[in-house]
Amino acid sequence: MIVMGRKGKSNEPHSASSKSTPRRSQLLFAVLGMVGIGVMVFVVLWFIVAGVVNSSWPWELASEGTTRASILSTVFAAVAGMGGITYLTIAYRKQSDSEALSFMNRLENAARQLSSFDPTVQFAGIYALEALADESEEDRKQLCIDVLCGYLRLPYQGNGEPSLLREVVEKRTWTFERGNVEEIRSHILRPADREVRLTIIRTITKHLQAHSPNSWSNLNLDFTGVLFDGGDFSGAVFSGKSVSFSGASFTGTEVTFKDAVFSSENLDFSMSEFRSERIDFTGATFIGGMTYFKHARFSRGDAIFTEAKFQEGGTVSFRYANFSGRLVDFSSAEFSGGTLNFEEAVFSRVMMNFSDSVFSGSLLLFTWARIEGMWLNFHGSTFSGGELKFSNTEMSHGYLSFNDTIFEENGKVSFRRSNFVGTKVTFKDVVLGGGSLDFTNPQSWEVPPMVPWKEGKPPIGVTPEEWPPTVATTDPPK
Repeated sequence: MIVMGRKGKSNEPHSASSKSTPRRSQLLFAVLGMVGIGVMVFVVLWFIVAGVVNSSWPWELASEGTTRASILSTVFAAVAGMGGITYLTIAYRKQSDSEALSFMNRLENAARQLSSFDPTVQFAGIYALEALADESEEDRKQLCIDVLCGYLRLPYQGNGEPSLLREVVEKRTWTFERGNVEEIRSHILRPADREVRLTIIRTITKHLQAHSPNSWSNLNLDFTGVLFDGGDFSGAVFSGKSVSFSGASFTGTEVTFKDAVFSSENLDFSMSEFRSERIDFTGATFIGGMTYFKHARFSRGDAIFTEAKFQEGGTVSFRYANFSGRLVDFSSAEFSGGTLNFEEAVFSRVMMNFSDSVFSGSLLLFTWARIEGMWLNFHGSTFSGGELKFSNTEMSHGYLSFNDTIFEENGKVSFRRSNFVGTKVTFKDVVLGGGSLDFTNPQSWEVPPMVPWKEGKPPIGVTPEEWPPTVATTDPPK
């Protein structure tokens, strides 16, 4: 609310003079304080030096001798040195304050340019933020990146066409003990927003390359809720403590992370929605840490992880994810330690391909997953100390192939208490080179798996010892 007062004479001169008086008093007290401190330091040093050099009190020194003069010169030199150090410290502090003020002014101006309605001014703001980040130390560099990511998080219509809408209203409701609270936000849309956003993505990706002279890879990146209707993160290195794509939407023709390297402690794609024709992680490397795709939705197109590498014991979790697109491709991928988790995920009429993949000491979980009309292929894969679990999995009207799969020493697959209805499972030409297959107590198996052995006693490494396995008579534990 704006309150209008009566017109009258200004009292600004009186106010200015009243403010200047305390400032002069503070300056006078500061000068007197510094003089007093200098005198105290001089006296203390005089006593110390006289005692060390002549083992006597200052007043006991001979006035005509050189002793008193030499001691005084030593004390004066020490005081002068301390004064010089103090001056340099104050000068450095002033310079630091000046640099901080200059940085904040430049940051504010660049952010103001980025918020303009003129796209050419927005581009200038992007490049100004880039230059400022490259000139700054890490903490200030992070602020520049936060501004760029913050712009991407603003509401956006997508689809690459200038929107006829000029304004969008966003409503959110929170429920508390005393009732609901509704927040309404109004956002102005910009006609050239897509190109501005793609320019930001290109700028960030350029600085995430492995050989970038001004790397931003070790910084935190917050893309929470961002709508990507394009974007190329090929070759990017994400090594910051936290990288978040949580709740992001991927639409349009293609978004690519080809040959990217993810080594962050926490990489989060949770609750993201993949609706683009192609989301491409071909050749990407996931090193250690935690990667979350929990509750993510793959509802259209292809998700490609061909030749991806999962290394150093990290965990990639697709728990509770929903797959209803065309293809999820992990062919020729390498899993070295760690866990790939599809527990309680839902698959509906999708193709998933692990052909020619290698699992070395890794754990692959489909436990409690619900799979309908899915084509799942492990043709030619190798399990060397790796373990695959379909325990308590429900798979209906699908196809599961382990043809030509090799199970080396300690390579395991478990179908314990699984529920396969109308699903064809085949192990044609499977190689058990010290590995094991566990088919104990299936909940339902209308057609037993197609295996290279006959009824009766299966080969070593296969349980139970009688084939086909007996269907369980009790429900699986929750």
